[in-house]
Amino acid sequence: PPSDTPLITFSARDITVDEAARIVADISNSRLVRNNGKLVLQPRDAPDSDIVHRLYIDIDGDTIQALAGKDVSGLSEDEIKSLLSAGASSVEWPRGSSVKYIADKGILVVANTERNGDLIEKELQHAKEKEAQRRAEEEQGEKPEEEEQQTGPRFKACGVNPFLTTADQSFSTFSIDVDTAAYTLARNYMRRGYLPPAESVRTEEFVNFFDYQYPAPDAGTFKIYATAAPSPFGRGLQMLKIGVKGRRLGREEQRPAVLTFLIDTSGSMNQPDRLGLVKKSLHLLVGQLAPQDRVAIVQYDSRARLVLEHTPASQKEAIEAAIDSLQCGGSTNLEEGMRRAYELAARSFLSGAENRVLLLSDGVANLGTLAAEDILTGVADYRKQGITCSVFGFGIGTYDDTMLEALANKGDGAYVFIDSEEEARRVFVDDLAATLNTVATDVKIQVEFNQHRVARYRQLGYENRQLKKEDFRNDAVDAGEVGSGQSVTALYELELKGPDRAPPLAVVRLRFRRKDTGVVEEIERAITEKDLAQSFETADARFRLATCAAEFAEILRGSPFAAGSEFEDVATRLRPVLLDLPLDHDVRDLLHLIQSAPGMSRGEL
Repeated sequence: PPSDTPLITFSARDITVDEAARIVADISNSRLVRNNGKLVLQPRDAPDSDIVHRLYIDIDGDTIQALAGKDVSGLSEDEIKSLLSAGASSVEWPRGSSVKYIADKGILVVANTERNGDLIEKELQHAKEKEAQRRAEEEQGEKPEEEEQQTGPRFKACGVNPFLTTADQSFSTFSIDVDTAAYTLARNYMRRGYLPPAESVRTEEFVNFFDYQYPAPDAGTFKIYATAAPSPFGRGLQMLKIGVKGRRLGREEQRPAVLTFLIDTSGSMNQPDRLGLVKKSLHLLVGQLAPQDRVAIVQYDSRARLVLEHTPASQKEAIEAAIDSLQCGGSTNLEEGMRRAYELAARSFLSGAENRVLLLSDGVANLGTLAAEDILTGVADYRKQGITCSVFGFGIGTYDDTMLEALANKGDGAYVFIDSEEEARRVFVDDLAATLNTVATDVKIQVEFNQHRVARYRQLGYENRQLKKEDFRNDAVDAGEVGSGQSVTALYELELKGPDRAPPLAVVRLRFRRKDTGVVEEIERAITEKDLAQSFETADARFRLATCAAEFAEILRGSPFAAGSEFEDVATRLRPVLLDLPLDHDVRDLLHLIQSAPGMSRGEL
C-alpha cells in the first residue's frame, strides 16, 4: 500500500485470506490484484493489466452526443471518459489511460486495459444503435414526445429540516419510509464519475439502505429501538437513532400474491441497464414465487398491451417466455398503461391476498400536469380498495424520480432504484418476503421530546413525510407500510440540557394498522440515560454506520447543517466501522463512494 498507510490491525473469524486482504485494501484505499499466484496491493488507480490502444473511425458527433444526450462541443477528456463509462458501471480509467476525440475526422482514440476497452466498445455500439433509432423515428415522423418534453433527469428538492426549539414544538410526527431509491441513484451517478444532483438526495433513504440488525419482536407486530451518542459532526450535539423492526411472518402466514407487472417498453428503455435489467430482475422474482402466486404482464409504449393474463407461478416457463418476448419501441403512454394494469388487477382481485401492481420503468412519461394528477388520484383510490403499487426505477438518462416516488407514496408501496443485477437480487430475492408480505399499513411515528432535557432538535431527512401532531391519531391520514421482517430507521440531532437525573429524554410512539386484523394499535418506548453512549467511538458499530450514511447524504445535498464537514471526515469515521463489520459488503461500498467523492463534480448523465 501507499507509504503513508498506518498500521492496520483487526481480528475476524471464519474468513479467507483473500477476504482479509480485501479488507486491508479497502482500509488503505488500495486495490488488490493477483500476480503470479500472489496477492499484491497496488495504488487504486494502477491498471490491473497492460494498457492497449484502440482506434475507432466513423464515430461522428451524433454518436458521441447520443451518449451525452446534449451538445458535446468542447467536451474535456474527463467528460468523454464519463460518457464512455455511462452504460457499464465497471469501466475504470486507471493510471496511463486516455481518450481523444478528433471531431473533424470522426476518430476516437482510446488507451485502456483490454477489459475496459471491450466494455467501452459495447457502449459505443449502444450509442450507434440509439442514434440510428432516433434518425429512423425522425424520418417516420414518430419522434417520441418525451424527448421533446424532458431532456434530463427530473428531481424535486424537499428542503432541509431546521432545528426546532423543544419549548415551542416538542412533538415530531412523520410517516415511515422504507424507500432506498435515492441511495442507489446516487451510487449509480458516482460509479459513472459524477456526484448526484443535490435535489435527488433524500437522507432517510441513504440511512434505510443499510441493515442495522434489529432483532425481530418476540411478541406483537413491532419493537422500538433507540441509541444516542455524541455526534462527531455537530459540535455539542447528540445523535439519536430510532429503529423500528416489524415481525417476520412464518411460511404458513404468508399470503398468496396476485401480481400485475406493468413494464415500460418505450424507446428510451432500449438499453441493457433498462429493459435488459428489467428482464433479469423479473426472472429472479418469478423464480422465488410460490406455486399459488399469480402473475400478469402489461407492457406500454405508445399504447398499452396485455402480454399475459394472471397465470399461476407454477407455470414458470409460460411466464418467463412472456418476459423474454418484450421488445422496445415508440413513446411512453404511462397513463394508458396504469389504467390497463389496474383494471386487470381489479378483475383478478383476491381477498386475503397481496394484490399489487409493480411498475418497472425509467420514469420517462409524456404526461401533462392534469394527466399526472389523474394517475396519482387513481393509484390512491385503488390503494383504498386493497391494490397497492410498488415502483422500481431503471436507468438514468431522462429519469423522472419525482413521478416514480409520488406513485409509490400514493400506492403504499416501496420505491427502489435498480442499478445492477446485484441490486436486483437483493430486492427480488433477499428482500422478497418484505416486498410481498405487508405486516402493517399507515405506520406513523411520533417522538415527544422532554423540554427539560432537550433544548432543541432536528430530524435528518423525512422532509416530505412530515405530519401534524394531530395527524398521529387520525387514522384517516394515510402513511407508509412495512413488510415482513422490515425495519425503519430515523435520526435526530439533539442539544441536551438539564441534569442527568431529569425524566426521560423523549418518548417514541408508533401507531399502525395491522394487516391481518385491520385493527389499529399503538406502542411506545421511553428513551432514557441508559440509551446514551459515552462517546461516538464506544457506540455500536451500526449506530456509527447510520450516522456516517446520514452525514454523507447531508454533504451531497448541500445541507447548511453539514457546512464545514468534508467527505474525508466521514470516511475517517467509517473506516473503523468496516473493521468491526468486515463482511458487510454494503459498508465497504459506502466507504468506496465516500473516498471517491472528492474528485467528482456534478453533471448530467
